[in-house]
Amino acid sequence: MKNNKKKKSSVYLLIIFLTKCIRISMKTPRNWFQAIRLWIFFLLEYIFAALSATFYEKLFEGALQIANGEFFLYTLTYALSGIMLQTAVIYILRSRRNCWAMKLSNDIEDELDAYLDRHFCRISYEHYNNPKVYEDIALIQGNIKGMFCDLFITEKSMALFGSAAAIIINAVILLRVNAWVAILIFLGNLIGIWQRFYQAKHNYYREIADVSERRWSASYFNVIGNRQTVKEVRFLGITDYLFKAWENITRKIDRRTRRLSVTYSIFDLCQALISGAINVAALILTVYLIIQGQNSAPEFILVYYAQGALQGPAGDLINFFANLQTIGKYTEKWLSFDQYPDEESIGNVPPENGGINRIRFENVSFKYPGTERRVLNNISLSIFEGEKIAVVGRNGSGKTTFVSLLNQLYEPTDGKIFICNTPAKCWRKYLRRNSMTLFQDYPRYENTIRDNIKFGNIRRETDEPFLISCLKKGGFYDKLQKLPAGIETPVGTYYPDGIELSGGEWQRLALSRAWARDNAQLMIFDEPTSALDAFGESLVYKQILALLDDTKTAVIVSHRLTITPYVDRILVFDNGAIVEDGNHEELMKIDNGIYSALYNAQANLYN
Repeated sequence: MKNNKKKKSSVYLLIIFLTKCIRISMKTPRNWFQAIRLWIFFLLEYIFAALSATFYEKLFEGALQIANGEFFLYTLTYALSGIMLQTAVIYILRSRRNCWAMKLSNDIEDELDAYLDRHFCRISYEHYNNPKVYEDIALIQGNIKGMFCDLFITEKSMALFGSAAAIIINAVILLRVNAWVAILIFLGNLIGIWQRFYQAKHNYYREIADVSERRWSASYFNVIGNRQTVKEVRFLGITDYLFKAWENITRKIDRRTRRLSVTYSIFDLCQALISGAINVAALILTVYLIIQGQNSAPEFILVYYAQGALQGPAGDLINFFANLQTIGKYTEKWLSFDQYPDEESIGNVPPENGGINRIRFENVSFKYPGTERRVLNNISLSIFEGEKIAVVGRNGSGKTTFVSLLNQLYEPTDGKIFICNTPAKCWRKYLRRNSMTLFQDYPRYENTIRDNIKFGNIRRETDEPFLISCLKKGGFYDKLQKLPAGIETPVGTYYPDGIELSGGEWQRLALSRAWARDNAQLMIFDEPTSALDAFGESLVYKQILALLDDTKTAVIVSHRLTITPYVDRILVFDNGAIVEDGNHEELMKIDNGIYSALYNAQANLYN
C-alpha cells in the first residue's frame, strides 16, 4: 500500500512545538514579562561580548605606542575601561539572567509536566496495556521540557538572534581587515555543521533504542527496594540476581553510549584539526598583509580575538539548526500521543429517566490490546435496576474483564453495551459519577484515614459524621477507636507517625471508601473480602446486602460463594462465556453444573 503521508518539515514542526509549549506554559502576563526580560538580557550580553575584539585591538595599539616611545593616555584608558566595563556588565547580566531563568524554567517545566500527566491520566484505559505508550511518554516528558527551555529561556534561546547579532558585528570588524580573512575564519567556524547534524540524529535514535531497556532496568531495580516486594526478595535470596540483571542492562546501555562517544570524539578531533588549520591560515594571511603594509599590527589582535568571539555564537547557531531535526522528531511523537482520545470528555449524556435502569450486553466479545485471545466471547445479558448479582467462575474465566467493561474502563472488541437503550460510552462520565467500583487490586493511599475515605466523595470531605458512618459501614470503625489521632491518623510508612495496617484492614478501609459514594446507583465489588477471614467475610457480605436498597444495582465478584445463596442472580463464567445464569436454587439443580460443583467443593472443605 502506498504511503501518501506527507512528511512535515523541521521548521513546521518547530513552529508546532513552540506554539504548543507556549500555549501550555505561558499563560500569565507575569511569565511573559519574565521571558521578555530574559531575552533583552541575552541580546545585551551577546552584543557586549562581541565588542571584546575592538577593545583588545585598542589595548594592543596602546601597547605598541608605548613600545615606540609614544604614549597616549586616551588609547589605554579607552581599552582598559572598555574591557573592565564589558566584563562587569556581562557578569551582572549573566547572574541576573541565570536567577530569572531558573525560576521561569521551573514554572514552565511544572506546567508542561502537569499537561502531560493530566492527558496521560485521561487517555483510554486500554492504552495502559501498551508498553509503547509508556515509552513514548518517557521520551516526550524527558525531552520536551528541556528542549523548550533551551529554545525559550536559556542561552540557546538566543542562539538564532544573539548569535546572528554577534556574527554580524564580527563580520563587519573582520571585513575591515580583509574579505579573504573573514571568509577563512567563517569557514573554520562553520566546518562542524555536518558533524553536529550527525550527532543530533544519532542521539535521538540512541535514546529510542535505550528507552525500553531503561524501563526493564528500572523494573529490576525497583523490585529490590519496593516495600511491597522486599520481604519476598530477601526470603527467596534473589537480591544479587536482580542486581546482576539490572547491571547487565545498564552496562549494555553504557557500552553503547561509550562507543558513540568515541565516534563523536574522533569527529570532534578531525573537526578541530581542520578548523584550527583554517584559522591558522587566516592568521598567516593577516601577518602577510601586515608585512605587505596593507594592514596594521593591531589588526592581528583584532583577527585573533574575533576568531575566539565567533566560536561560541557560530557553535550555538549550528547546534540550533542541528537540533531542529531532533525537536521535529519529538514533536511528531508528541502529536501522536495527543491523538489518544481524552476519555474524560466522552459520555456526559444526561439520563432521560433519572437513573441507570437497565444495562444490556449485546453479543459482546473482548480481547486485550496487542493480543489475539478473546477473554470474553459473545456475552449477551441484561442487568436491571435493583438486582443483586454475584459473578463467579474459575480463575481466568473473564470475571474481572466483564467488570471492566461494565464500568466502561474498556470498550468491547465486538458487540455493544447499552444503558437505557443508549450506547454505554455516551453515559461514561455520568456512569463514573453515579457508580462505585471496589477493585480487586484496590490502591493503598498512604495518607490520613480521612483522605482515604474522602477520595470516595470529595464533595463531602468536611462532613465528618458522614465519613465516620462510612468507616462503620466498611467495618473499620473498631480500629479507628483505638487510634489516638482518630480519623487524622496517617496510614502506611510514608509519614513518620504513620501506622501500618494488615491486609484485611486495608481492605476494610477500601470498602469504607466505596461506601462514601452515597449517590451510586450501580455498585461493583470485585473480590471485596479476599483479605478477610471467614468471620469477617460473613459480616461484610451481610453488611453489603443490608445497605443495598431496591434502587441500587449491585454486582459482586467472588471466588468464595458465601454470598451467592442470598443474591437475586448468579452469573457463572467459564472460558470467557456465561455458561449458567440463575439464582442459587436454580443453579444447584443443574446436573454436572459448574456452579453446583464449585459450591459443593467449598462446602465440603468446611464440612
